[in-house]
Amino acid sequence: ERTSQQTSELETEREAHRRARERATERETTVSKLHETLASIGRAASVFPLTEIMSSEAGAATESTAVTSADEGADSVSEARDGAPLSADPPEVQQAAPTVEAEAETNAVVEEDAAIEVRSAVEPRKPADTEALLAFVAPSPGAEPPPIFRRWRDQQVARKLAPLDIMNTDAFFVRHIEAAVNLPASDMLEVLSLGGDDRDFEFRIARMLRKQGHTGFRIHFPQRDPEHADQCLRKAAGAGIDQELAPFDTSVWTEAALPDHFHVIVGDGALARSAQVEPVVDALEQAARNGSQVALADRIGHGGSRTANEMGERIWRLMPERYKHNHLSDQIDAEYATSPEPHHTADVLALLRGRFAFEDFASFGHLVDRFIGPEIGPNFDPEDERDRRFIEQIANLDEAKLDSGALQPLQMVSRLAPREDEDA
Repeated sequence: ERTSQQTSELETEREAHRRARERATERETTVSKLHETLASIGRAASVFPLTEIMSSEAGAATESTAVTSADEGADSVSEARDGAPLSADPPEVQQAAPTVEAEAETNAVVEEDAAIEVRSAVEPRKPADTEALLAFVAPSPGAEPPPIFRRWRDQQVARKLAPLDIMNTDAFFVRHIEAAVNLPASDMLEVLSLGGDDRDFEFRIARMLRKQGHTGFRIHFPQRDPEHADQCLRKAAGAGIDQELAPFDTSVWTEAALPDHFHVIVGDGALARSAQVEPVVDALEQAARNGSQVALADRIGHGGSRTANEMGERIWRLMPERYKHNHLSDQIDAEYATSPEPHHTADVLALLRGRFAFEDFASFGHLVDRFIGPEIGPNFDPEDERDRRFIEQIANLDEAKLDSGALQPLQMVSRLAPREDEDA
């Protein structure tokens, strides 16, 4: 009986070794195919017609990012090991080091912000059309972006705006609220949030402002539901910032319940959530001309081009099944190009450029959008090194294609100032 047991254990061990050898062979084959496929993507992209690179005149100078070549981006995508992406030598996210020119631009922005503060203190303020601004904004985005989205976006913001000492998306919003804090001691700094893509957006901003020593501000934000408001205020009370947060119900609010004027208006994904974009942009323009500072992080483009689908599909075919699980439909997505697109986002950037000048502008992302959204994104753990590297490498490939004009960006952060060539 003992001999029989030993024989069984030996066979089990041999079977395990055999399977290990098979997995090793499969990994080598996958790596070879992946490098070959992505290298071909890099070569193929150069023959696509170049399109206009979407960048603003005011913001283009801030995008001082080290350009990764197409082949370098292609060669860096990871191996699939035991159903998880793996890279032997992944590139780190490169942050642009401030150059002499970038430092000069930063100083110019600081001086301009100071000038805005002086003008704001002496110019009379007219009431903003709050009703028009909020009437078309949906406070609830539905499914929240997965954690991998925030990790990726923060890295892209740091990549583009590091010379301005903006190292993540929350810091971007805090910077522009800080630009309006030099008010008379008797004045309360009133901030309107158009909502965030996650439930803690306003809480994080208020907490960061307090940590940096700011007081005398209030952030008004639309509550998604009574539970959202209660949850936010409980967390705020625990952090000592409950007086700085003021939720309101968009279904019953009146103009008397909100200030006549907001010094700063912020929004994370507000345009993408809006039932109609143009009325919101109209109201934002009016508010900006009345003295409000406007800072947005939003979706500005529409995916689904043949170029993107062909490139994405080649990567998709080599991904393990577990990364293709759609958390909204609870099915396996067989193709890259199945993610639904917001119906109106294709015209957002053109609409904004016709009304505003862009400051502290950064745009990014295209192919990676499919991998970090609410459908597929939960499959990638930002705390898992292999998953994180895979997303970073797709982002590097994106950057090369955006720089070449083969793809157009789908996301932006920017401060929006009224255009000077229009009548106020």
